[in-house]
Amino acid sequence: MKIRKILSAVTAAAVVLTLTACNDGANTSTPLETPSSSSSLFSSSSSKETSSSMPEIPVTDDSAFSYKYDSELGGMVVTNYLRVLPKVRIPDKFEGETVVGVDLGKCKNEITELIMPESVKSIKLSDAIRKSLQYVNIPKSMTTVDGFSNCTGLTSVTIPDSVTEIGIAAFKGCTGLTSITIPASVTEIGKSAFEDCTGLTSITIPDSVTEIGKSAFYGCSGLTSVTIPNSVTTIRDGAFSFCTGISSITIPNSISKIESNVFNGCTGLTSVTIPDSVTEIGESAFFGCAGLTSVTIPNSVTTIRVGAFHFCRGLTSVIIPDNDTVIENQAFYGCNSLTSVTIPDSVTEIGHIAFG
Repeated sequence: MKIRKILSAVTAAAVVLTLTACNDGANTSTPLETPSSSSSLFSSSSSKETSSSMPEIPVTDDSAFSYKYDSELGGMVVTNYLRVLPKVRIPDKFEGETVVGVDLGKCKNEITELIMPESVKSIKLSDAIRKSLQYVNIPKSMTTVDGFSNCTGLTSVTIPDSVTEIGIAAFKGCTGLTSITIPASVTEIGKSAFEDCTGLTSITIPDSVTEIGKSAFYGCSGLTSVTIPNSVTTIRDGAFSFCTGISSITIPNSISKIESNVFNGCTGLTSVTIPDSVTEIGESAFFGCAGLTSVTIPNSVTTIRVGAFHFCRGLTSVIIPDNDTVIENQAFYGCNSLTSVTIPDSVTEIGHIAFG
């Protein structure tokens, strides 16, 4: 009798564990069942690890998931995780169909380690998962990476060479991220891709990248070193705004325009070299760069926009190039240490309190 009572208690506990789920009302393709003696909570993995740093997590049993077939993606999409165990490895297939998507946007369970099949093309995670996640792999079927914003527990990410674009807000707010490898396949770093990743200290942008999106590294205050290759032709508005740790930066000669607010609030910036490919310095491009003591403006520049060097209090002298024709309003306003300014005859327009 005592043995039967113990077994009943164990079975009841297993049922409670199985039913503790983030159920969003979606249909469950495989019914919830108490694991039998022949079926453990985890099954052994049949595939080899794709990375030496990937955690050793067995494939999670099919019954731990809800899933459905997606005709547009051409395979199964995981729609829910039904267990409370925090380490999850999604199977490669359900009912013989390849897993191509993970949509856990409504799951309220915490997951600390998530390994997805390399066939996954689309990912959506809930706020609960983002807050708890410490490790995730990015599958090799993905061409655009997104969906990891505010994953504050992530410390490093490896992006596979299938990826050509780091999407909008892909890693925005990942404050714990200290290391990221961008492969040579990436051509575009999207809007706010790494915004407020305050833990990043350095990043190397590969020669394949042609565009750095708006606010891509906005607020990355820990960033001290950035290498921008000559392949980059466009750096969008505010791309490096408030990267207060950057002390120097070289703008590549592939850039023809420094857009607005690109280095706004980079208070640690002490020097900058603008290449002779640049014809325009955009609005508030270096606004508030109080540590900037020297800047070289080449003869190619014809226009200095509103507030371009507003509140650059460390500047002591400026030579406006011979081809410049327009210095707009407040271009050098608030540059209190400025004692020497050379303005050539080519300048035909000087805006309201351009120097003050």
